[in-house]
Amino acid sequence: SLEEYIGDMYRAEGGDEEPDWVASEREQFTNFRDRNGDGYMDIDETKAWIIPPDFDHSEAEAKHLVFEADADQDNKLTKEEILDKYDLFVGSQATDFGEALERHDEF
Repeated sequence: SLEEYIGDMYRAEGGDEEPDWVASEREQFTNFRDRNGDGYMDIDETKAWIIPPDFDHSEAEAKHLVFEADADQDNKLTKEEILDKYDLFVGSQATDFGEALERHDEF
């Protein structure tokens, strides 16, 4: 329900005015999360919220790696940039948790 959805993120204390982000989340629930308008998120609505069907995990992870490691911000990674952030790449699903780095002699 909307109350559970908001209550998981925010609990009003005393006479505090509700923050703007809470109103925004109410709107998100009503207009996007509760697609069938029954006041609850069913299993399919919850799945779409947690793992949006149009979200590309590989692309998002690749962009994250470039953003974090691209020291000169040229949108290209050099060997040095990758090695400087080795721990980031070893922990990434995009490199199969570092396995891909071992298959390349240049690293």
